[in-house]
Amino acid sequence: MYDIKQINAWLAEHSELKELMYQASRYYKQNNDGINSRKKVMGIIREDKGTGEKRTLQVEDPYASNEKLSSGFLRQQIKQKVNYLINEDITLSDEDKEFSADYPDWKKDLKKLSTKISYQIYGAWQFYIENGETKYKYIDGMQIYPVYLTNQNTPDLILRHYTTMDNMEKLIVYDNKVEVHYKRHNITKGWEEEKTLPIVRKSRVIADEVIDEEIVQLSQPPFAICYNNNDWITDLHPIKAFVDIYDKVNSDFANNIIDFQEIYHTLKNYQGQDLQEFNEQLKKLKVVPVGEDGEMQTHQIEVPVIAKTTFLELTRKNIYEFGMAVDVNNIATGNATVVAIQSMYENLNMKASDFEQEIQDFWRQVIRLTNEFNQILGNGKQYDNYLEFDKSMISNINEVYERLSKWVGFIPDNILFRLLPDVDEEEAMQLTEEGRNQLKTEILVDEEDDINESVE
Repeated sequence: MYDIKQINAWLAEHSELKELMYQASRYYKQNNDGINSRKKVMGIIREDKGTGEKRTLQVEDPYASNEKLSSGFLRQQIKQKVNYLINEDITLSDEDKEFSADYPDWKKDLKKLSTKISYQIYGAWQFYIENGETKYKYIDGMQIYPVYLTNQNTPDLILRHYTTMDNMEKLIVYDNKVEVHYKRHNITKGWEEEKTLPIVRKSRVIADEVIDEEIVQLSQPPFAICYNNNDWITDLHPIKAFVDIYDKVNSDFANNIIDFQEIYHTLKNYQGQDLQEFNEQLKKLKVVPVGEDGEMQTHQIEVPVIAKTTFLELTRKNIYEFGMAVDVNNIATGNATVVAIQSMYENLNMKASDFEQEIQDFWRQVIRLTNEFNQILGNGKQYDNYLEFDKSMISNINEVYERLSKWVGFIPDNILFRLLPDVDEEEAMQLTEEGRNQLKTEILVDEEDDINESVE
């Protein structure tokens, strides 16, 4: 039914996207490519037996410490974004109790979808009819590829491609009326068309007897697609380079600790065959044979702790800045002022707002397809709702006071005073304990009372 060459071209495009999805999935599971693929090498000198020419070769050093510490920045930032936007306060407009009664897990399923598309670019709910009811199931982006031909808002075709347990490749091409099934045992044999099925049929019943069935044309293929963003990229994309260098520097810190210090050796009149033999003797036997007037000296290299720590801090800052996320460590340790905290939340808010638009577009597809399938079933259920989000963000100075009032007794006074607007930390800390408590009461408790009174 479809041009096989065109289908293969679409599958090739999907294959490129899947590489990005697989990569981001590994980082989400804290299995980062940048550090896990690294090898520690050493130089050895080999003599060509035929020509006698000496060559320097790079080989993997079996004795060098090579810790591979994968950071969890991507997982943390995705969970922060998703939980910031899709929290327990998310609701449906007009409190659509009927929809929630029919689909009680919609919040949990929406959070699952939002999390996965953050590292898989997009995902979908596939709609179908089972036992006389409209249902949906999640299909991740590694299995489907949307094709836009005439409509830029909804896909004209959906390609679902997967491999069965017996290594049979399956391909189903959906439009808004039918699904065409293909299979192949291997790439060289090509696709074999199996069958064409209607996506959904509408029965005409008279006196409890089915007279005929018609193939129904939907407004789109039976998939509500949700994208992570307009650029079709993962949340890993803007931070990957910084995460990789952070992992390498952090892992080298661990290597330094394991090896105690970075060391190198100078040899005089060494009687061994090559430097590889020397390393093996030193590691295994703890001794090295040297000739007459021979000498071995060991030199230690000081680890640049301050430089490495500073570099890690700067890299961490870049990861959160370019990831548009909030580094809670800065808040907990008091390294950020109120203005800085508001700025960090503003970046997160901008990212979440863009993400919100994608989810709202997805939800419009959900309602449209649900209504179409219910209309086919003739059950009279029609929904007209949209999502209402309640992002938790520091948006004004009153909210700053309100939040800080809850931290009294849980964080040190110096950090609390540093976060309070118009309070000099040094002057406040010079007060007695009684004076500091009085200051906190005047600023925070009284302010919170004013807030409550204004609300009432």
